[in-house]
Amino acid sequence: MSNGELIRKNVIIKYSTQWGWEKPPICSWQCKNDYIFEGGKCINSKMVSCKPIRAPKNSTLEWGKPVEITYSSNDGWSNPQNCPWNCDKNYTSEDGESCISTKSDKCFDIEHPENSHLVDKFYQVYYSSKWGWGKPKKCSWECDENFTLTEDKKSCIHEKKVPCTPITPPQNSQEIKENVTIKFTTGKGWSSPDYCKWSCDENYYEYKEVCIPFDIALTSGGDFNCSLKYDHTVTCWGDNQFGQIGVNRNEKTSKYPAKVNGLKDIIQIDSGWRHSCALNKSGKVFCWGDNGHGQVGFEKPEILKEPKEIPDLENIVKIALGWRHSCALNKNGEIFCWGRNFDGQIGHESKENLYSPYKNEHINDIVDIFAGGFHTIVQVKDGSFKSWGFNQFGQLGDGTLTKRVLPTKIQSNIDIKHLSIGDFHNCFINSEELYCWGKNDFGQLLNNTLVNESTPKKIKFNSKVENIKAGYGFTLILDSNKKLYLVGKAVLLNESIQRKRDLIFVTENKRVIDISAGENHACLLLNNGRTLCFGKNSLNQIGSESEKFIKEPKNILPF
Repeated sequence: MSNGELIRKNVIIKYSTQWGWEKPPICSWQCKNDYIFEGGKCINSKMVSCKPIRAPKNSTLEWGKPVEITYSSNDGWSNPQNCPWNCDKNYTSEDGESCISTKSDKCFDIEHPENSHLVDKFYQVYYSSKWGWGKPKKCSWECDENFTLTEDKKSCIHEKKVPCTPITPPQNSQEIKENVTIKFTTGKGWSSPDYCKWSCDENYYEYKEVCIPFDIALTSGGDFNCSLKYDHTVTCWGDNQFGQIGVNRNEKTSKYPAKVNGLKDIIQIDSGWRHSCALNKSGKVFCWGDNGHGQVGFEKPEILKEPKEIPDLENIVKIALGWRHSCALNKNGEIFCWGRNFDGQIGHESKENLYSPYKNEHINDIVDIFAGGFHTIVQVKDGSFKSWGFNQFGQLGDGTLTKRVLPTKIQSNIDIKHLSIGDFHNCFINSEELYCWGKNDFGQLLNNTLVNESTPKKIKFNSKVENIKAGYGFTLILDSNKKLYLVGKAVLLNESIQRKRDLIFVTENKRVIDISAGENHACLLLNNGRTLCFGKNSLNQIGSESEKFIKEPKNILPF
């Protein structure tokens, strides 16, 4: 028998006389080792039903599936295998213990913008019985810290340009609408855009976030100053004991320029010793300050703290003030003067003070007027200059020292241009050359002597002269190199030297467009609309309360 074997062994047989020896019995057999006899044959394996188990979720168990078991002589039949199971449709098993249709799979890398980073994320992928596992999604990216997405979501930015935050700019200025940079901060978002900037209008300058109109003309009295502003108003500062500031204050001085009350549309200003006048666009004249000699144009009061219109003056085109007298020129070429007349500076035969404008009938066709300490000079239509008044030092320029009430011609072979008239001396410029005459007690005529001159004399100067101001015993000369020189009395430098010629200021890149002089101080108007003053400051005429003397020209602060 297959997989069997005979058991050969000796057996005892008996003998019979009748039958002889017995036939030996048939040999027995047995299955081979690790085989067993079943079903009429020796076998070592057979098919049986699988062992039922609990199948995973989403799977199907193959109940009763035949499985093979094997026989061992030592152990007998082996245990049947567990019944197999198969995952349902669109499910699969990766661990042999469960069926899944989805799983997490890491995204795959992609290119990403500068200043960003990939976000390591896991996405659900799905299983298909037909196609297997699906592909994972692309990785996403996000901007780095303190960066954010642009509107097109293609790049990361930390800052960007946006319109500035609108403001209401100060008066006389314009808002500057421009883009400004804002920055992004994680957790806070975008910063607020800066406020729009502003700039002062043309001919205004900024001071402490206020737009100040340029000074366009200067005048100085004994110890005070006034400036004509670009907006055609007037400010004054310094001594106010006689109402020179024009604001009806009781303070004796004003450190800062004060806006003179009631003046508008002003086109010219001038100052005397302790009074001032202003001319408006309509040809009207307004005066204020000391009226002790009628120089303000009224019999009373003696002090006028606010401007008052001079009656009966019409169509005035220029004004000129001396120490204690005032003059006005109308469009018809007629001159009117009022105030002190002791030395004939009004042009009236009487020495009496005149409290209202007096028309000088002895001269006409006047085109320009000037007033000095106690004398008056005019230019007439034919180009000549005539003068009258005090002449002790030859300041009338007629070659004599005789006081004049009637106009006398200044003796000059040179055309007089850019005339500046001081207290007792006068100077003018012609073709960048300097001519002076009058009092010379401090050498203010720059002729290397202390001798007075009764007619204009050419002054030798080492450089071309651009501007000139005859003051109170001194002369200020601005040359073409923008250097300002003091000639004569050294009071502006706080020195006791009687004669002086000294370089006191270099204007550098700024051009001096006007010079004014008081008794012991002077002011410069620059083309940037700012005024600088220097000299004695006993009454705040230099714009400082602490310093009694200021040697270097100092900016006058508006407030």
